[in-house]
Amino acid sequence: MEIDLGIIVLAGYALYFAARLIFRYRVDFLLYAIIGLHFLSMVARTLELQHFPIIGIADTFCLLSFILMLFCAYGGIFSPGLIPGLTALVFLCISVVFYLTAGEAYVREELKTALLPLHVIPAILGYAFYTVGFLGSAANILGGIFHKQRLEKLGNFSLKANLIGNVFFGTGALVIGSVWAYVAWGSFWDWDAKETFSLVTFLVYSVYLFLGYKKKLDGMKLSFLCVASYSLLIFTYVGVTFLIQGRHSYR
Repeated sequence: MEIDLGIIVLAGYALYFAARLIFRYRVDFLLYAIIGLHFLSMVARTLELQHFPIIGIADTFCLLSFILMLFCAYGGIFSPGLIPGLTALVFLCISVVFYLTAGEAYVREELKTALLPLHVIPAILGYAFYTVGFLGSAANILGGIFHKQRLEKLGNFSLKANLIGNVFFGTGALVIGSVWAYVAWGSFWDWDAKETFSLVTFLVYSVYLFLGYKKKLDGMKLSFLCVASYSLLIFTYVGVTFLIQGRHSYR
């Protein structure tokens, strides 16, 4: 993402949500226009890098925010799409900050295979659905604390979103990622920090889904487990790549 264009996209989203929150105007045409500009920024970035921008942490945050903005435009359970949209705005801010501070990310020759986007894009889709599921659980918790009511609809929505997220994440990060690792490095699994934490994250979410669909926990406890699982996901996504040295490290 060209940084100037990225800042324009960020400013456009900020303007839209300011109108939504302050003046109560939805201004859908503005949202659609900025989403289109966001997409064009990723196309420009692709042309600049000569590969789809999914390597650096800034580019993956940009893609994640784009997917969440599509959720926002679609609307749905969150008034309509406001909370996912604001979360996407935060992620896009993080993308711009990383772009300014983390430098460029280059793809090593052995990693330039068709499996790379097949590995990363489903994983990012998983992050997006996990994020929407987390927002549903967080809203359920806040509803229980401040309004003394449990929103069963939100709990069920969160469970379904996390199920879709787990399928995408397990397929992209673990299954296709293992095949990609074999093609690139000659080994399906090396217990690299990112690999290990990705596996742990997938298993934790699998336990959450099992407990949810088997009705082993009530809605509030399940929501707290979802929030804890999402915290682990964020550490896997960002913390591991910066704090632990490994093949997936940005240090």
